[in-house]
Amino acid sequence: MYFFSLLKLSNIALIFKITGVALGFLFSLLIANKYGPSVLGVYTLALNLFHIAVTLSLVGLDTALVKYIASFGKDLNKTRGLHKKSLAITAITSVSISFFLYQSAGYISLYIFKNIDLKLFIEMFSIVILPFTFLKVNLSIVRACRKTLQYSLLEYVSVFVFAIIIFLLLEINRNNSINIVTSQVTAYFITLIISLIYIYKSIYRENLKISNNIESLALLKTSLPMLMVTSISMVVAWTDIFILGIFKDDYTVGLYSVAIKISTTMSFGLMAINVVVAPLFSKEFANKKYRKLIKLLSNATKISAFFGIFIGVLLLLFSDMILSFFGSEFIAVKDVLYILIVSQIFNTASGPIFMFMNMTGHHSIVLKIYGFVSIVNGLMSYVFVINYGMAGVAIATCISSLLQQVLGLFFKNRVIKIDMTHAN
Repeated sequence: MYFFSLLKLSNIALIFKITGVALGFLFSLLIANKYGPSVLGVYTLALNLFHIAVTLSLVGLDTALVKYIASFGKDLNKTRGLHKKSLAITAITSVSISFFLYQSAGYISLYIFKNIDLKLFIEMFSIVILPFTFLKVNLSIVRACRKTLQYSLLEYVSVFVFAIIIFLLLEINRNNSINIVTSQVTAYFITLIISLIYIYKSIYRENLKISNNIESLALLKTSLPMLMVTSISMVVAWTDIFILGIFKDDYTVGLYSVAIKISTTMSFGLMAINVVVAPLFSKEFANKKYRKLIKLLSNATKISAFFGIFIGVLLLLFSDMILSFFGSEFIAVKDVLYILIVSQIFNTASGPIFMFMNMTGHHSIVLKIYGFVSIVNGLMSYVFVINYGMAGVAIATCISSLLQQVLGLFFKNRVIKIDMTHAN
């Protein structure tokens, strides 16, 4: 795919990603202004635990579906069969994990994070693990079918639109921090219903025979390594939040979460690119079009680096103004934000190298890189948080990000040299 064609497709995802992040900013802004950094910190911890639970419930199927369905072409029989099989598997895993998280909410809150206020937030999020897992399965189908507009709208925008509207309505009658979770939980249900309607119209409307072309064990054999990759990448991404939650307090977590949210905007381009190129990587690799595959990766990296550096410069110039929107107390994390911006520069400049390796059958390499980096990040965060607090975990994150990208680039080049030398 030529550079400008890729850029055009990425722009669709990018526009909705920017819209979604802006809405996410607004939601966090409402929480911070209404209830302060401490409640925002409790919400952030509960939300991260919820996303870990959903990731485990998916058992890697969200990534595996993209890989398989992209190779099916327009064969709806196979797509329908794989969709139903994925829903059946995730129904079992999500109910089990939901029950476990609900029962463990008190222990996690009191003995790990030492804040009983976290308990109700965790319990409410645990209720929607099943519907949100189903939503992620549906979105993987939409993404694999290269419906970028529909995927981006459902993935990035709809939840926050509904959550903000419901939150504001609830706040009219009663000011209670539980309105935060109530609004988001309700938004998940609404978005799930919309996704089910779209999936039905897309792949179930025609009366076609369902093809069970892939056995459950074979599907899990592909998805479980991807689960490991996704899980460890989440550990790397959220180690700083959990370390602060354990060793500091909710107020600190709330402050730091805003710095994280702001710096993550630099990865807009990379996130948008990943949406577009994941099925394309899988398709071109399956067809052994290695030259086209390498060109696709090169163009994607250029787009990711451009957006990352451009947004990073804007954040450096207007950091005080952006932080002040959340409240005067958030200005204190400006130095932390600068460190996280450097971390994101490493991330975005490398491009979608890990998606490239995942979609070309090299997820075991990604798993080893993520595993090693997660250990390094965890150890550094633990050591640095004691003496340096938020700045310490930010420095650990920055060093880990650099290490991860250097290793990723090394093995990406090795994969291309060894496996794709005879490009066509």
